[in-house]
Amino acid sequence: MGLSRRDFIKSSAVASGVLVLDLSGCSGGDVQTAPPADPPGDPPVDEPTPDVADVDPPVAPDPSAVLMGLYASSAIPKAEDAVTQALKQVDFGWLKEGDSVFVKLACNSGNEHPAVTSPAAVTALCAALFEHGAGKVIVGDQAGVEGVRLVEGEERFGSTKAFTEQNGLLAAITAAGAEPHFFDDQGYAAGYFEATPPEGHHWAEPMMVPNVVKEVDHIVYLPRLSSHILAGYTHGLKVSMGWLRDDSRFHVHHDAASLHEKYTEINYCTEIRDRLRLVLTFAESLLLDMGPDDGTIAVADPRIVIASADLANHDALTAAVLAHIDEITPKDPGVAFTYGDNANTFNSLFLSSLVQGATGLPWGSGSDGYTALVAHKYWDGIDADRALSRAYEITGGVPEQITVRLSGAALEPDLKTAIEAYSGGVFNLTTEETDA
Repeated sequence: MGLSRRDFIKSSAVASGVLVLDLSGCSGGDVQTAPPADPPGDPPVDEPTPDVADVDPPVAPDPSAVLMGLYASSAIPKAEDAVTQALKQVDFGWLKEGDSVFVKLACNSGNEHPAVTSPAAVTALCAALFEHGAGKVIVGDQAGVEGVRLVEGEERFGSTKAFTEQNGLLAAITAAGAEPHFFDDQGYAAGYFEATPPEGHHWAEPMMVPNVVKEVDHIVYLPRLSSHILAGYTHGLKVSMGWLRDDSRFHVHHDAASLHEKYTEINYCTEIRDRLRLVLTFAESLLLDMGPDDGTIAVADPRIVIASADLANHDALTAAVLAHIDEITPKDPGVAFTYGDNANTFNSLFLSSLVQGATGLPWGSGSDGYTALVAHKYWDGIDADRALSRAYEITGGVPEQITVRLSGAALEPDLKTAIEAYSGGVFNLTTEETDA
């Protein structure tokens, strides 16, 4: 693919036929043409009215489909315009006039994208939500526990808001006319409630999530493409850790034998699952090898948009893309550690000393009762990915087929082959051509 460390995809020429995904199920949009006129001189012919059974019903949206858009900077120079182009093909039928939407960011630190959500994605998504009738758009998160803590007794360290001022997300939120909302500003006791986990869950302690979840009509996830030194990668499923109160975060890391399963189950608690409508990842660049805050940076050109109403299907595709790009991208010499068998060592240190050392606030009950984290080889495919396996267990199993419709620049053969191999034939990559 002609890669260098910071430029992983050659800018592909946009295909002569624009490849379009319409998640609403309509190929080519809603353009209608007038019927041809009757030939001159001939009287109009009364056509019989067809029976209702003979009329094809409207094509329903496919909530399991995944959009993969590749938008070269040579064709679409502004990053937010690439997201806007993709959003034209997304079904917003769930959004009614005046509804409220919470946009969940990935804002683990004050580092800029790809360590956090792209501000350009915030700009484009908020505009689309308002355009489709949203009355209020709220955008926020809570950063990682090494940088931000709100603990019992209302003691705190750091501020997610301060991080968003550093990484450009706050400016994007306010410029878009949205309302910033950070969980660490809402109060430890007053700001959270106990969520209802899914059947067969791994939570031995309460799952405490922010009250804002119950206060909005809809939730949209806006993650990034990134490796993660403890979890393997952090995309849509893993972004759920930001929902948790400090004590619930401790429980995930302390009972680490089911770390992947527990963070997956956050997304499928009743209160979040009932409101989650869309997951959209936008990558101007990717964070590889380590993460979540530092690592090898690979610049994406064409830029990547992956979107779906189905969280598990979204992450199945993003994991395949990340695994391939990580494999072919040389590691930055400054990256000392990568994800693998050392994940439990890092998690144990994280739990016992790193968080308390960074924040000055004790974290949980220490190491008593600790269960070890076992890394997963997610790059081997869906069945090897513990987070995806749990998500599909909750939702009824891996689909026989996941439709992935392609938009924008042509998908390069090596990436296409890697995506298909990762899914074991589950992904069905399709394109729909329209006039350019």
